Amino acid sequence: MNCKRIFFILVLVFVSCTNEESQKLTLSKGYLIEFEEFKKIASHKNVKLLDFRKPEFYKESHIEGALNIWRTDLENKTYPYKGMMAEKEQVEKLFGSLGINNEDIIVVYDDNGLCDSSRLWWLLQVYGYNKIKMLHGGFSLWKEENEVTTKVPEKSVGEFVFKKPSSFETHATKEEVLAALYQKKLILDTRTHNEFSGKRQKKGAVKAGRIPDSKLIDWASAINFNGDKKIKSVAELKEIYKDLLPYKNDTIIVYCQSGFRSSHTTFVLKEILGFKHVKNYDGAWVEWSYFNDLPFEKDSITTIFE
Repeated sequence: MNCKRIFFILVLVFVSCTNEESQKLTLSKGYLIEFEEFKKIASHKNVKLLDFRKPEFYKESHIEGALNIWRTDLENKTYPYKGMMAEKEQVEKLFGSLGINNEDIIVVYDDNGLCDSSRLWWLLQVYGYNKIKMLHGGFSLWKEENEVTTKVPEKSVGEFVFKKPSSFETHATKEEVLAALYQKKLILDTRTHNEFSGKRQKKGAVKAGRIPDSKLIDWASAINFNGDKKIKSVAELKEIYKDLLPYKNDTIIVYCQSGFRSSHTTFVLKEILGFKHVKNYDGAWVEWSYFNDLPFEKDSITTIFE
């Protein structure tokens, strides 16, 4: 083999390795991703972008390359009430239909302060899949600064299977909540004050009220609700949740109406503030209110139905 040929082969190997290296995803730690970082990886073949908003909003405009999912896609419809998390097989089928494969990084965004995105993050935590990023800031902020589209990308068929065993470290059932209630463990209600007091009854619940002895901290207090809807600074979060700090190493069960807002609080407490044992009650108030034998409290006559 002559020197020219050896040199040519070495060049090919170097170019091949360089191209391979350039295709590798280098991401910051944690589950949040900022706009600028997302732009750098958006076109990567192993990045799958999900728009977690109502289909009618998605049709009006969305981020280029995004496919749409909504709450009903992640719901187990075999229960007599709504909102329970989908089974593994249902999620696998959904992801496969969206062209998602096991090696992919899922980037999800919403327009609700990461409330909906957090539900997907939480569900995937339960099923042992952690390759997910939540786009910090949401669609409205993105639209102010970047182009959007109405073009729906073509769907491919993916092969997606949860390979790790499920972990219920962040998942609570109504039986666990009832046990926690009698064991005097902390139960955190993340809804509004009107829901907590029983003045407001949202669609899906059989009655208004709250789980007895639960403590109220509205999930929305953790974000810039009237601004960019980003999560507040660590210092601000510590002030908001200062009454919970003595329970940082204890089990805390979090709930809301249907498990979405409480998923967000679970994320904030666990991933940002470092609480050790935070469990999101999947059935939430919708399930709890369905059973007449489960205890509840209310302070107000219910006057708001929606």
